[in-house]
Amino acid sequence: RRETQTNLLFLIRRMCRIYSAATSSVQQSRGLVGIRTTAFACAACVADAIARVKCIDDPSPFSLHYSGLNEGPTRPFGFESGSFEKLAANLPIYDPQLTSLRFQCLDYMRGMTIKDDGTWNPTIFNFD
Repeated sequence: RRETQTNLLFLIRRMCRIYSAATSSVQQSRGLVGIRTTAFACAACVADAIARVKCIDDPSPFSLHYSGLNEGPTRPFGFESGSFEKLAANLPIYDPQLTSLRFQCLDYMRGMTIKDDGTWNPTIFNFD
């Protein structure tokens, strides 16, 4: 349902704002920056997946156009990992679960950006 989709996106936004405030109030380290960027990348991937879903009751025009399901010659939009890929490679994350999560986020972002035939989807967001 569209109401559920809107509520989920709103809750992800709220969670990110609270997490940002909480992690900004502690002493900064390279490890914390790596964990924080991975957490925000995960939130971006989940929000992207939610926005691509076509609702049954009342699909939003944004969702239809963003996922490429709109009428006419449209293609789905992607979002690039941008500097997150370079930043994530240089920041220490010692927890194997967080490292796996970072890989899954980068894999999802690459999958949304590059199609199976090697061409690029139009990009609407860049994780910079």
